[in-house]
Parts: sequence; C-alpha cells; structure tokens
Amino acid sequence: MKLEEQLLDRSKGVCELCGKQNGSMIYAVPPDTEATVDRSLFLCEICVSQLDKKATLDPNHWSFLKEVMWSEIPAVQVVAWRMLNRLKGESWAN
Repeated sequence: MKLEEQLLDRSKGVCELCGKQNGSMIYAVPPDTEATVDRSLFLCEICVSQLDKKATLDPNHWSFLKEVMWSEIPAVQVVAWRMLNRLKGESWAN
C-alpha cells in the first residue's frame, strides 16, 4: 500500500492534528525528510503553513493540542510537543 493510502486510512481523511476535513497533505516531520508512515502525518494546509513558519502563528488554531498530545501516533506526539513549546507564552499551553 502506498504511503498516501496508509496515511489516509490512518487519518480517515482528516488532518491528524486539527481534524479539518479538506486540503490535507502529507507532512514529513522534521528533521526527517524521508516520508514514511511512522515519520509522516496527514495535515491540513493551515497546520502545515504554521508548522513551517510560512504563515503567522495563530494560537487559537492550536487549542486542540491539549487533546491530540495524547495520541498514540508518535509523529503526532512530537509535533504537539514542539508546538506547545512554541506556544508556551499562551496560558492554555502551559
């Protein structure tokens, strides 16, 4: 099965972070550039652009981190931890 098919199956076609249902794409979690199922996520464009610092960080968008940080998917845990550290100035992220 192709990587995209595996990620679609795992994510059920929604962003694995915020749960948005459209515009999702494969995101290889840095520093790994090799996209594998264990090192990749299926994310929406908003999450990707803010993760890659191509868009202004919107703390309100990331309020879901309180729930997804408990995901069983290691790549989700890594990204949640990194974003919580970036957002440590926000009271809800502490």
